[in-house]
Amino acid sequence: NYQVRIKDVKQPMLMSKPKKRDLRRGLGNIYLVPELCALTGLTDIMKSDFNMMKDLSKYMRMGPDKRVEALQRFNQDLSSNAKVMQEMEHWGLNLSPSLIRIQGRILPEEQILQDGRSICYNQQTSDWSKELRSLKFNLPVGLDNWAVVFPLKFATDARELLSSVQRVGAPMGMMIKNPAMFGLQGDSVHEYIGVFNQCVGKQLVLILLSNNRADRYNAVKRHLSIKMGIASQCILSRTLLKKQRLMSVATKVAIQINCKLGGEPWNIAIPLKNAMVIGYDTYHDKATRGQSYGAVVSSTNQTWTQYLSQVSCHSSQEELTNNFAAGIR
Repeated sequence: NYQVRIKDVKQPMLMSKPKKRDLRRGLGNIYLVPELCALTGLTDIMKSDFNMMKDLSKYMRMGPDKRVEALQRFNQDLSSNAKVMQEMEHWGLNLSPSLIRIQGRILPEEQILQDGRSICYNQQTSDWSKELRSLKFNLPVGLDNWAVVFPLKFATDARELLSSVQRVGAPMGMMIKNPAMFGLQGDSVHEYIGVFNQCVGKQLVLILLSNNRADRYNAVKRHLSIKMGIASQCILSRTLLKKQRLMSVATKVAIQINCKLGGEPWNIAIPLKNAMVIGYDTYHDKATRGQSYGAVVSSTNQTWTQYLSQVSCHSSQEELTNNFAAGIR
């Protein structure tokens, strides 16, 4: 009993239905009073507000010193509250006035190798995008036959992005030819897929999206990757609003495209020799009872930049697939 007075006694309740495992535990529906609920997370409008996100990042991405100060202030607030101290004393709890000190260490910076050189970068930001623009990728892949799909209202943004990607790609060794341009009247899934069917044989399709709706993104990726076997790169239109950051965005897009086409932008110095990196995970399909899928990736070169990936189905409901070896060369 929280002794909270409900102001609107006629408001409809919010019902949270239990999952199957909760039903097996004997749990039923949970009813929540809307008046006492609070929304969590950020809306798309909030996420698109650059100044708001910048201010929010000051609290979400605190440095270690600022985080220690915040914890100490929180500790002081609790210690100065008589009711809090009384409750803690009832439970036999006590807060230390200072944080525990431990001996830490700073890892040495990784040696990033590109175009036969070692790149120096700022460890505080871990960003070397400016440095790599003037150097060739270790293994650049050209774009000879590709397409750009965009809603017509973003035609100017699409052309500016294309120009920027071509500008940053040339010094990095990526020869990017002009793509086939497809403008859409709207931005429905049906329109996107209709244009994708004209992109048979393309190396890659770059897609400009008006927002981050999950259903549209999933449909785009599913159609191009599974049905057509074509690599894709999606970009949100709001990413292109800040023109002063366009070159930085174009650089990151070029890097991702090069990687998706089997290229190698850079590598790091690996002290281990003749070693292989293997990753494995299992997905249990709830829709098809008893069906599971095991995915294996394994490195195929000394620098750990090229990988073989395999997916196999098994019905034993086990975590490890019997066809594990098929994913390792």
